[in-house]
Amino acid sequence: MIKRILLAMMLVAGMADISMAQENMYLIKGNQVVAKYNVDDVDYVSFSLPEGVTESAFNINIDEVTKNSFTYTIKTLSPNKQYIHSFLEKTLVDITLMSYYGTNMDNTDPEIVNNLLKNQLYNGFFAAGTDSYKVYDGGRIGDETINITAGQTYIILVADLNTMTNDLGDDFTYATVTTQTADRSTGTLGVAYNGLNERGEAMFSFNISSEITKVYTMYSTKTTLESFINKYGFEFTLYAYAGIFSPESLADGYEGGWPVPEEDDYIMYALGIDANGDWTEIQKTEQHIVPPVKETVGPQIKIFSKEKGPGHISVNFEIAPSNVTEAYVRLMGENDYDDSVNEGNLPYDIAKGSDAINITDDIRTKGEYTYTNDEVPERWNSLLIMAKNDEATTLTRINFWPDTETEWSIFDNKTISAPSAKPHKTQQVASFKAMTGFNNTILPETGNKEKASFRKMK
Repeated sequence: MIKRILLAMMLVAGMADISMAQENMYLIKGNQVVAKYNVDDVDYVSFSLPEGVTESAFNINIDEVTKNSFTYTIKTLSPNKQYIHSFLEKTLVDITLMSYYGTNMDNTDPEIVNNLLKNQLYNGFFAAGTDSYKVYDGGRIGDETINITAGQTYIILVADLNTMTNDLGDDFTYATVTTQTADRSTGTLGVAYNGLNERGEAMFSFNISSEITKVYTMYSTKTTLESFINKYGFEFTLYAYAGIFSPESLADGYEGGWPVPEEDDYIMYALGIDANGDWTEIQKTEQHIVPPVKETVGPQIKIFSKEKGPGHISVNFEIAPSNVTEAYVRLMGENDYDDSVNEGNLPYDIAKGSDAINITDDIRTKGEYTYTNDEVPERWNSLLIMAKNDEATTLTRINFWPDTETEWSIFDNKTISAPSAKPHKTQQVASFKAMTGFNNTILPETGNKEKASFRKMK
């Protein structure tokens, strides 16, 4: 009892004059430090748990932050406490919440935010006991390259692991960290429009100095980009939608291109980043582009009937002429489709993804097909119907929410002339989104728990 009184008196005396306080507060047993806390992380000391205060099995400390790295420590009450942790860009969370609720993370119901964030841990990293983790730009986790950018906010997540079920437990918390602001790089970046390639795609040349280690590119119509930038700001739009390339992949001989679906004013933004995390001057190349005249027409997709409801969709359609060389139907998340397009994948290649249904034989023999699915996720979905013949490829995209109230959104019979060559993105730096396997499911009970992939970060 005397020891507790003396400890309390020392704590009060040590905090009485903030000007005399040290950076750290130590709890000592004998000649050993048993706990150390940053003074700014502690509001007060108590020998009993106050009403309304919960005792967490762990907490997150941010130890060091640079322009392109950060280090965090997860402290556990028990030295053998098992948990799952991860990190992700706040931008990704904001995009998802704006898609569903029209608000960002800072203005959304905390319960919704917690559910969304906790779901990300099904692709998280296993650990036990207090430990520190350094996350840095260019680091590797498995086969993926980590992308950490100056001035970006990241979210660090941790939840306890239920060892009986190998599932996440109830104890969950998160912290945010914002990397330091970039300075002007000594490296340089130049961009010029080089006309259209044989596929009718816009081509750009990039003059990149040796100091630059990666390049952000953001391309679309002037109207589209300006509307996003005016609403969300340039940096948010860049972080959310830009492609990330290694300089080598954009050097002379780069075979990829950017789509020109119709005549319009197009803008290419480009930003170079060096090894220190510093930025070049942002390059803006604006060009009025007229696409080649489409001389071919692919198979025509005609929707006969469609119905949807909770967890359900059924669409009956005809493809004519029926002598197709390929035909596929694929259901995927609308956001996932948009992300894949932004990463440079062509729509008809997306429609032929690994989980697509090959309906070529059905169309050749019957001329029509009925797609039915009674396990449709509760999200905005895209149903892709692709048909190809020797002349061209046609894609119909049906966007919908699985209920009986909302409207369908149909983009039908978009024709893409053959050949179906895909722009190359050799040595492209992997996006953080792909690295984390971002899960935009809102409710935890609809998460992909049976496929939890708990790994070790180090």
